[in-house]
Amino acid sequence: MKQFTLLIFAFVLGFTNVQAQEDDNSANDFYLIIGIYDGFKNDTYSFTYLNKTGEEAIIFFNKVSSNVLQSFNLKDNSAIGGKFEIAYLATLTSDQKKAKKIAKERTIIDLKPMRSFAGL
Repeated sequence: MKQFTLLIFAFVLGFTNVQAQEDDNSANDFYLIIGIYDGFKNDTYSFTYLNKTGEEAIIFFNKVSSNVLQSFNLKDNSAIGGKFEIAYLATLTSDQKKAKKIAKERTIIDLKPMRSFAGL
């Protein structure tokens, strides 16, 4: 019964809009999304996920924790197309030379593979 309950929970979670709710005023905030791994290019990891309006969007991550890198070789093509629950931190950073320029750095802190059901 517990396995069935967990399966139902995972199914509902997969179809619920668990999205990145980032705003421009957030700093060092935790987020949880469901996404499909697109690959590693130009020192960034990209995933496709459903945004606030339910449309597919791409999110980029600058860093991945060492725990995640020990479990998954994200620079290898074998993970591309995999569905994951992604826990990450978004941190606002400012350029020392240009104090006005603020960038959002995203770090994956946990990654869990998920079974793919219909849709994203």
